[in-house]
Amino acid sequence: MSGQKSVVFAVIILALGIGAAEVVLQAVDQTKEEQSSDRATTGMTAETQNESPNQGPLKLPPGVYVEQVILPRVSNASGLASVMLNGRPAYATVDEVSEWSGEGPPPPLISYSERLSGTLLGGEGTAGAYGEVEALTERNGRLVFPYKTDAQRVVLRDGTDNIPIVEKFLIEQLERQAAAVAQPPFYFEFEGLAWHASRWVLLCAVVRPNAPDTPASTVANILITTREDGSNPQLSKPIHWEDGRLYTDYGAALDYTEAGLAIVPGFHRRGVVLVDATGLIVHEIDLPTSRVEGVRWFPDTKTMWLVRECAGLGTSCADGVVFGTPLWDVHFRKGLFAK
Repeated sequence: MSGQKSVVFAVIILALGIGAAEVVLQAVDQTKEEQSSDRATTGMTAETQNESPNQGPLKLPPGVYVEQVILPRVSNASGLASVMLNGRPAYATVDEVSEWSGEGPPPPLISYSERLSGTLLGGEGTAGAYGEVEALTERNGRLVFPYKTDAQRVVLRDGTDNIPIVEKFLIEQLERQAAAVAQPPFYFEFEGLAWHASRWVLLCAVVRPNAPDTPASTVANILITTREDGSNPQLSKPIHWEDGRLYTDYGAALDYTEAGLAIVPGFHRRGVVLVDATGLIVHEIDLPTSRVEGVRWFPDTKTMWLVRECAGLGTSCADGVVFGTPLWDVHFRKGLFAK
């Protein structure tokens, strides 16, 4: 979450030998075989990791277990995708650094980390090459990311193509949509991107200009769907609960289920909400996650990856530039809607 502030990173490169700490949280109805195959809990405790005064104690759905992996060579993960390296799935995370002033070479724009161990496998591009980058998705075997060319204009980088997706007329549409539920002024952040049903979908968080990073800074979240070339944007209603209350947690990541529901992870909240095309929240899943800026759902294995933006606990980042970004590998043995 960085559009309201300028971030200049001065990175201290950590030694390569750092190990990955992992936490496993098991649902109470796991079989003995599942329990014996899970890894031992180390490092952080659930009580420390899951603090959320608004949501209360963590309640994992039945049949869910969570592996936490530390990405020891990643200090910032502002987007998440899946790549295949040597025939095996790996995490791809994108760094949001919009300019570089640290000593030594800048870090990769996109880092590849081994699944489960978190070991850095390589990367591509350089941080700062495209300005502020806050999301990552896959399309036709390529990684695609949005980047800002000024305060609000957004372009998608798809291979060698630049696709204008947020232009002046879309900002004007968002202004009108936001004014229907809150008083201006507004600032728009675009930190969730998905390729779904042959269309681009952006998640727009409507925030207060120059607001501090708190739950009170976000006034609404809107899904924007466009054609392949970025044209004909369609806006959902602001994301809302069934009783009409607006969802005002900061929207910083996006993916889709096979049934066409948007997956929006919590930032100041825990877990994820599932949202239909109109903006209605149809389901909520409690998970031991926070400050999530990347999400990826795999329907074939009923697995979800969620990556935190930064090292730290709760909704705060650790002071300075700290390597060791957490990622949660969540297994839904009974599916997303188990209760």
